[in-house]
Amino acid sequence: HWVLALFDSMLIPFEVAGLRSGNKTQGHRFMAPGEVEVKGVEDYLEMMRKAWVMVDPQDRQNRVVEVAKEAAREVGGVPTKDPELVSIVANLVEFPSALCGTFEKKFLELPEEVLITAMREHQRYFAVRDSNGALMPNFVTINNTIPKDPDVVRKGNERVLRARLADADFFFKEDRKRPLIDRLEELKGVIYQADLGTSYQKVMRFSELADFLAQATAPMKRGDISLACRLCKCDLVTHMVDEFPSLQGKMGEIYARLDGHPEEVCVAIREHYMPLRAGGELPKSVIGAVVGIADRMDTIVGCFAVGLEPTGTADPFALRRHALAILRILEEFSAPVYLTDFIEKAAQILERDVSFDKKTIVSKVNEFFRERYKQLMLRSGYGPDEIEAIISAEFDRIDLLRPRIEAIRRFAQAREEFEGLATTFKRVKNILKKAQRRYEVDPGLFKQRCEAELWNLYQASREGLQDAVKEGNYNRAFEMLRDFRAPVNKLFEEVEILTKEDERLKENRLGLLQAVKQLFLRVADFSKFSI
Repeated sequence: HWVLALFDSMLIPFEVAGLRSGNKTQGHRFMAPGEVEVKGVEDYLEMMRKAWVMVDPQDRQNRVVEVAKEAAREVGGVPTKDPELVSIVANLVEFPSALCGTFEKKFLELPEEVLITAMREHQRYFAVRDSNGALMPNFVTINNTIPKDPDVVRKGNERVLRARLADADFFFKEDRKRPLIDRLEELKGVIYQADLGTSYQKVMRFSELADFLAQATAPMKRGDISLACRLCKCDLVTHMVDEFPSLQGKMGEIYARLDGHPEEVCVAIREHYMPLRAGGELPKSVIGAVVGIADRMDTIVGCFAVGLEPTGTADPFALRRHALAILRILEEFSAPVYLTDFIEKAAQILERDVSFDKKTIVSKVNEFFRERYKQLMLRSGYGPDEIEAIISAEFDRIDLLRPRIEAIRRFAQAREEFEGLATTFKRVKNILKKAQRRYEVDPGLFKQRCEAELWNLYQASREGLQDAVKEGNYNRAFEMLRDFRAPVNKLFEEVEILTKEDERLKENRLGLLQAVKQLFLRVADFSKFSI
């Protein structure tokens, strides 16, 4: 071990882990071993090149791609495109070189995903395809040296891969001796989480939750959704997934297809894990989407119920990522799902297996989703005021929120008019902080014309505004609210809202403003804007 630390040509003296910094480094471990004295940056880069070390990671990655293509070209093929594997192997070597090897053609009978995974995960090999995109009985391995005898190195790699593929072939054939659905019972012996029970219990929970969602989103596919739920975790107890965990979902899809299940169900088994990472590709089928969000919601509510919610930077069960996936899927599929009902249903089902304070957990999970949605929208380029104004007024139908945020952004661009309306709403909201309860409005108690005018406008606008919101015509809704600015301001100017003259009169005026406030909140909470 050594530490090279120079500022231009000047040594930076320090000690770390018992090592003192210096002006010396090492060449390639095998092709140019020994110390190299460095005088500066340009000197360093040139000396490393001569010592068979490519310092720049991007240069190494480019060379990996180049030599892999050259090696595959020897057999008339091309290496599979895999940027992640390119990055991995580039960081395992100092000077990449490549060799192309072969394996027995009989292994091509294995599913493509199995072959590629066996080569990629265990050996860091690139699979090779022909001009039609079909896999060839070849692979490319990246070495850290230019071998003196390439045939010896090639045969060594071929021998290792042959053993790996023989294992995979055995696992595949063993798995195929039983239908995939027969493995559902085996999940009773797999602990999902100590306090949340077995994987079988989890499947039963999110199967019921998925059926609840299916009634609102895909009533004609309830049977297929139920089947996909029962099948989607069965591959967890197969030999193949035990050996290659990254194939979960993919092997389930393959085995289900071989068992003759409907194609949509087979695809959903793989898709219910999507997105695989933040910002990743979403499922394309409604079955995969429904099963996926049901599974994730059971995970989130379950973890909150047993005290495993995220804290600070710690999120061992990836609940933040699961929540974002649910939000993105609900939005992408324009799913008519009420989030609160969704959470409450998950909690209701979970109560049969776990004891917890349902009301508290539902509230905490709802707030958790609210914060994740806010972060999602901030990353999408929306302002914090715009987001808060909408989600403070209504946070239930996720698919309808973004259009409302877009609408309030456009409305806010008419700055003077918008600021006036926002200021008016803030006046209403501030004076109602002193209200003890909801008050009924009695038009017979109106003393001033401005009271009747505001009430008549409210009555005339209420249904039309609600219809505009239901139809997603938010521009029309904002236009209707704009008509309230002058009558509300006039009410404040001409009457004493908190009059001491008559308690009934005061409560009537507060009730009038409460009605106006609730009408505004059907669209947005304008008080969230900093004006």
